[in-house]
Amino acid sequence: MSGRAFDVLLNEQHIGWLSENDASQVTFRFTEPYRALGRRPILSQSFEDDLSRTYSGRKPGELPSFFANLLPEGRFRELLEKSLRLGEGDDLGLLAAVAEDLPGAITLRPAAEPAPTAEQYELEGNGNGGGKEIEFRFSLAGVQLKFSVVRQDDKLALPSHGNRGDWIVKVGTHEYPGLAENEYSVMQWAKAAGFDVPDIELRDASEIREIQKYAPAGSRVLAVKRFDREGEQRVHQEDFMQAFGWSPAGERKYKATYEEVASVVHGLLGVAGYEEFVRRLTFVVASGNNDAHLKNWSLLYSDGITPTFTPMYDQVATVAWEKLDRELALKFAGARDFSRVSIDSFRRLARKVEADEERTTGLVRETLASTRQTWAAIKDRMPIPEEHKRAIAEHWERVPILREAGSLR
Repeated sequence: MSGRAFDVLLNEQHIGWLSENDASQVTFRFTEPYRALGRRPILSQSFEDDLSRTYSGRKPGELPSFFANLLPEGRFRELLEKSLRLGEGDDLGLLAAVAEDLPGAITLRPAAEPAPTAEQYELEGNGNGGGKEIEFRFSLAGVQLKFSVVRQDDKLALPSHGNRGDWIVKVGTHEYPGLAENEYSVMQWAKAAGFDVPDIELRDASEIREIQKYAPAGSRVLAVKRFDREGEQRVHQEDFMQAFGWSPAGERKYKATYEEVASVVHGLLGVAGYEEFVRRLTFVVASGNNDAHLKNWSLLYSDGITPTFTPMYDQVATVAWEKLDRELALKFAGARDFSRVSIDSFRRLARKVEADEERTTGLVRETLASTRQTWAAIKDRMPIPEEHKRAIAEHWERVPILREAGSLR
């Protein structure tokens, strides 16, 4: 497997090389023409301090951190490796195999030697309509099983070879019943409260033939329109793990603090971006979401250069499942416990980034009021299970900053 090399393209512009040496070390470096550009399309904020260095994984076979964060985890990764008949743990091989449908505007093409062909990855299957298993040729970071699909009229299906998905379908699990209904409802809650969210739909899993066997019988799936696709065009994005330049190893997505995220946001997106961060963090607390880690905050480069926040995504009221802890994903004001979040926590946040304290706390109060009012208006027509509604209401009673804003019952 050593000696593989790929051109890295950003919206079809060759910007660098990802290559592997005989010791299986994988490195990335930018091309000289890209570095010389006056207005360069941005690959990642993590590269902007030094475009001249060579970036590498920490150990043999490991991708440099930006590229490592493009790969899926857990069961989703196992499914891809099996589908593409790849060796376990071959990060570069997996990335190359799904290189035409990666998050954002990145693609990989063969450089010094040919990449593995589609025929090399085919896996003889057990029936599935055509004698072969479905081949999955996309990558979506994260643990939850999800599929990149194309929408034609009202139908969703896996993309054929050479096509890219423009929607994501997220599959529920037996472990977390009602997950799709929960996320759909919380995302609609966010939209009603004035947040930017992508188009979403709740669909029966049975509607999408190729993924039926991966979803619990009779369950529904969440379909989300991809904000990194505009028709045939790719729009570049990166999550905050990539922006920080951190490897996904060791669950590092939970190691930052919300103050650190706010500081980066303030520096990149200015006051307006910081204020949007405050509003979104307030909603995370209000909805009882313990999974707003670094990979669930992302930047979008609509013009290729200027970062903005992506629409909100992966908003789930995790307090609905008692087996999950009732703590924030990242530390905030020195603690993770929801019940420790207070107006003073946001004052501390404002001081940390040298923002206006009164403006910050005013935004928090306004957001809580809007969130409470919109929940009262929409909750009865949302498909979220009744026990999940009760869990959210109980969450508001347990957390002082929410209780002060008024009851959800």
